[in-house]
Amino acid sequence: MVRTTIERFFLKYHDGEPLGCRVPCSLLSVLCAEKLIGRPSLDRMPEYSAALSADGCEFYAEPEFTPEMLASRHILLSFSGIDGAAQIYFNGNLLGVADNLYETFCYDIRP
Repeated sequence: MVRTTIERFFLKYHDGEPLGCRVPCSLLSVLCAEKLIGRPSLDRMPEYSAALSADGCEFYAEPEFTPEMLASRHILLSFSGIDGAAQIYFNGNLLGVADNLYETFCYDIRP
């Protein structure tokens, strides 16, 4: 069994170019860092974040697997620092749903 942790992601927001990011991060933190939005006040962050995410965004990763990893019977794909609600897919298949802030989720992509 091998385990790989995904720490580098890309954010695809609207029709713009993918934005590189590392965990932990959030939709707000990436868009603010790229100066695509201003930082909202703390009391408005949850509603502002919900409105932005409903507006069409997706985080994605492009993991690389070594020949040794591919030869393993089990490959555990681990995500650290997922912010808020997320649906986690691998090659178009739903692995699970995250609904907690900055927890680690691990999925065997070779069950």
